[in-house]
Amino acid sequence: MSKDPASKTRFDASKFKMKSMDANDPVAQKVIIRLPIKKPHKEEFVRCLSSDEYQISCGIYQPKDEERIYLVAPDIAHLFGTSVKHVSLCLGMNRQGKVFLWPVPLPPEEGKENQYHQTHREIAEVAVHSWVKMQADTSGGFYDYHVAVGKLSEPVWPTTPFEDLLEIAFGSSGVIEDRDHPTLRQLEGRD
Repeated sequence: MSKDPASKTRFDASKFKMKSMDANDPVAQKVIIRLPIKKPHKEEFVRCLSSDEYQISCGIYQPKDEERIYLVAPDIAHLFGTSVKHVSLCLGMNRQGKVFLWPVPLPPEEGKENQYHQTHREIAEVAVHSWVKMQADTSGGFYDYHVAVGKLSEPVWPTTPFEDLLEIAFGSSGVIEDRDHPTLRQLEGRD
């Protein structure tokens, strides 16, 4: 073997040259294992996905002094009286990319509209196209909002089917479909 440096094979850097990566090239796909059901926090900018495939008009129930929210089947919702809230569950996302189910109040079928509910719906509509921060104006009895002034990037929405997201959010025990559900039994004083 020759010890002459000129006879040594040179390192071929061209074998390792790569095109620059696009920021949208997937490196990994996030798996959603928890999905909170919540109104946006007053200090976070959020967006709302406007898609019929990613929202549902439904009834939800939240027992007093509990954080857990239940999805209620329409045929037994009357058993809850006025405790069932009629909402549009929409997919929301904050600036950190955390997704959540956003319960947006539906308009009443009759009677006077609650200003909190009306402005909540209006803000969710704005959040379809803009990053917004929703805050309660307790002296006025409504929500107001702030729009982000910076040029913020568009959200990258998950592709998980909405039915799967509902199952993640509510699980089997978070869906009340009959009178034998422990939460309804407790509400009616049967347990």
